[in-house]
Amino acid sequence: MRASNVEFLDDQTKKRRMPITQLESALISRRRALQWMTASAALAGMDGVYMTAMAQPIGGLDAACRPVRTIVRAAREAVVSILVRQPARRDTPDVEPVVDESQFAPKASGFLIRSEGILVTNNHVLAAEGDMRVRLVDGRLFAVKVIGADPVTDLAVLRLHGEGRFPELMLSATLSVEPGDEVYAIGDPFGYRATVTRGIVSSLEQRYSDSDSIGYIQHDAAINPGSSGGPIIDACGQVVGINTAIADESHAFVGIALAIPSPLITTVVSELLEDGQINRGSLGAGFQQLNTELAQGLQVSPPIGLIVSRIKPGSAADQGGLGVGDIVRAINGAPATKLRDLGRHLLLARTGTRLDLSILRGGVASAVTIILGPAESIAGHTRPASFARPKSISGQPQRGQPLAFGADFVADSRSTSASEASVILSQTSDTGAAYRAGLAPGDVIHSVGGHPVTSPEDLLRLWQTLQLPALAMLVSRPPYAAEFVLVPRLDGEGRRQKIGNQATTPSIDY
Repeated sequence: MRASNVEFLDDQTKKRRMPITQLESALISRRRALQWMTASAALAGMDGVYMTAMAQPIGGLDAACRPVRTIVRAAREAVVSILVRQPARRDTPDVEPVVDESQFAPKASGFLIRSEGILVTNNHVLAAEGDMRVRLVDGRLFAVKVIGADPVTDLAVLRLHGEGRFPELMLSATLSVEPGDEVYAIGDPFGYRATVTRGIVSSLEQRYSDSDSIGYIQHDAAINPGSSGGPIIDACGQVVGINTAIADESHAFVGIALAIPSPLITTVVSELLEDGQINRGSLGAGFQQLNTELAQGLQVSPPIGLIVSRIKPGSAADQGGLGVGDIVRAINGAPATKLRDLGRHLLLARTGTRLDLSILRGGVASAVTIILGPAESIAGHTRPASFARPKSISGQPQRGQPLAFGADFVADSRSTSASEASVILSQTSDTGAAYRAGLAPGDVIHSVGGHPVTSPEDLLRLWQTLQLPALAMLVSRPPYAAEFVLVPRLDGEGRRQKIGNQATTPSIDY
């Protein structure tokens, strides 16, 4: 079989089939690398060659003097398999089953970062401590203790229950790779222990969605189920990321893998080792990203910013003076055009952190200062009472126009003040605009087109007078909290009027 371009052949042959560019990646000895770089500099008319100092990777050796197989061999020693106990059959119900190591099956990967047995993996692979084991490449099996975990960044730190010193990998404190660089992924896909694959970095700022605050490393080193938690290393043997996802719903590798970058890993791991958790601050508010259609439905221009869809009473946002319907245009002087812009500011922000927000309120520019409070959810039972679905809908229904809105609604009798007044949908027609927009009986409408709705008459009046292709309504849709919903108008034949994007962005709590 013909040798791969990146694989060193037998040492006795001293022959290599390698493209010259791989010399730049320190895949051969320092002597040959320096010879080639010096010769290249001379040919280019350069006065000298400047090389960036490298951190000391695995084993304290300089990676530039080692071929890639040596780097990989050392790195594999520090990569572990995370095993999870499978449900045991209990033939006798009254007898507690005996714990058998054969009950543990490979689920994911991880890697050691300290010689005393500290390792890193993904949060999403964790199970109860008694139901997890860690297996080293040499086959040794250890019980494990969870030191700390962070669901937001999907990172977890564990400690082996074992004596002695263990091999370790070094985390790169700064990102040492760029698009086009080679990386090596190591893990246990499908239980194949310490599998190594090679790939190319495509992006350093890839995201699942506009709301994702983490910029992932996208690469194409093959990973599969079981690879989660395993490292990707650079040509120097340093960890530059931890594999966390593949971009395919079939759970099979299609050439797109995402890894959490090492600078973020370093920060999160340090805090988890110290406190066991990430003590994030919270605004206590929900936000949606404006798009052209939502902005038009709210009569806002230009369509830039993040609109506040809900606020928890007593939260940091509430105490700072932020209000539902406010549009955040900048955070600490930086533009806020996508939800991830806000997420980045809050990803590692602590309680007590100050945020200066530039907002648009009722068409007038303003500013608010918010001191972050303790992180907590604002969904579900923490919503204001008027956001809850009523157990029964009572009152005299006010009928809408079947082809105009297509719903019956009543005043919300639970409102305690005019500012909290709203309207509850009691019935929808399957030919009306409300039904087509996904509204359902029990939904509570608080505003239409940016105007408050305090009665059924208000809703009908605004629907009839605001001649827009679609209207944005602030709706509480239990069991979810309030969010802005775009309701397109229907033409005379019951068809939606054409607008660009008929969907609104999701409301995310921060």
